[in-house]
This record gives sequence, C-alpha cells and structure tokens, in this order.
Amino acid sequence: PFEDETEEEKTEKMDLIKRRTKTVLAKMLELEKENPGKYISQEEYDAAIAEVDAGLKFEEGKIDTFSDYVLFFMGLYNASAAEDTIEKFCRLYMNESCHVYLISTEKGEALASRRRMLEDYFEVSCCVEE
Repeated sequence: PFEDETEEEKTEKMDLIKRRTKTVLAKMLELEKENPGKYISQEEYDAAIAEVDAGLKFEEGKIDTFSDYVLFFMGLYNASAAEDTIEKFCRLYMNESCHVYLISTEKGEALASRRRMLEDYFEVSCCVEE
C-alpha cells in the first residue's frame, strides 16, 4: 500500500488507517452491547486499541498477482446482503487460484456459513475463532 509514496504520504495513510481501525473497533464494541456475544468484549476492545496505539505494523511490498491473496471483509451486513456479496465475489473470481482471508465481525454459525460458501471456490482463512 506504500509503494512510490513520500514519507508524508505514508504518515498520512497510517494515521487514516489508525483512525478507521479505531472507528470500526468502537462500532464493534457498541454492537456487542446491543448483541452480547456477537462482536468484541470490552477486554478485546481495550487490547486492540492498545495494539493500534502501539503502532500498526505493515511491511512495504508489492503483490505481483491478484492470486497471491484476496482480502475479503464481511462485516455489519444483514444475512441476505452478505450472501449476495459472497455470491458475486465467487462469480467474479472463481477461476482465480487464490487464498481468501475472511475478516469478519460475525461469529458462530453466521461466520461459519459465510466461510463454507467461500470454501466451495477458494482456500479460506479466518481471523476470528469460530
């Protein structure tokens, strides 16, 4: 994400990433209070914020081909919208030999269902415990 950027541009981008990350974490904590057990606990939130404050670590680099990794974010969707999004994604990239890293605010059966849909076409890793 940092190729051919000045130090100032890199700093601005990192600040934006940190702000967005904190916004998403705050929303996940808020949603957890409304739906206990679905998002993140106060302890998980505190740990994640501490990690962001300590500095997010990114390596500069270049992905040569689309098939190296695919980042697919599923979060804060209703079930129908999530399934439609996954179906469209699979139709677009089903002929690619790629690895999908599923990052999700969902847990349990909802997350497992999304993962199974993707596993019909791709190798899938998840960033949360199922």
